[in-house]
Amino acid sequence: MKKLTTIVLLFFIVISFLLLSNDVLGIPQEVEEIYLWRRLTIANNGTKSYKMEEPIVLNLAINNSFQEAYLENVTVYLNNEKIEGTRFRIENDSCNNSALLIYYFSEIPPRSCLSIEILQFVRIHRFHIPRDVSFNNSGKLSNIPFKLKKRYTKAEGVWIYNDKGMRYLADKARELVGNETNVLKIVSQLVDYIWAKVVYSLFIDLGILMRLYLLKRSMRV
Repeated sequence: MKKLTTIVLLFFIVISFLLLSNDVLGIPQEVEEIYLWRRLTIANNGTKSYKMEEPIVLNLAINNSFQEAYLENVTVYLNNEKIEGTRFRIENDSCNNSALLIYYFSEIPPRSCLSIEILQFVRIHRFHIPRDVSFNNSGKLSNIPFKLKKRYTKAEGVWIYNDKGMRYLADKARELVGNETNVLKIVSQLVDYIWAKVVYSLFIDLGILMRLYLLKRSMRV
């Protein structure tokens, strides 16, 4: 599994080289500012009232080296009437992913809808890979510094290979990489596959979608 771990995490190693910051690369950036508006509606189509027992969780666009995201507004409606005083908070995990937890524990009456609107302001810094970065100029797996290998391929626990989904990911990674040793070609193959085959729900992780989109745009070498 050591080889597989290297292949999977190689993706992040190369990103560290290519997308660190404008100061490190000395490459001009384009800045784009957008607003992300989303509305989640929970409908009670039954004949009895329904009470939420857990916080409602919505993943947010994240803050990282190439985008800044700010939560501008959170609004809760019951049957299109604004509900004041609903408590919410933002949680961040160790990977810098952000989630909005909304604490609405009042009952949703029969034939009623609870709606949550969130508005985020996102400033995106578009990095451009230097012209001399190409498949021909890329190093090989053996050229990756030991310090980076040690940092990004350290043991993180047991890979649950008996799980159908995890086994598929492991086998697919091996299939995509094959005997290729060119670092940039490996990363390009993985990015193309993820972009073409992996579907994310809009409410699962906007951060993932934006990261893949920006990386795919910059990987045309």
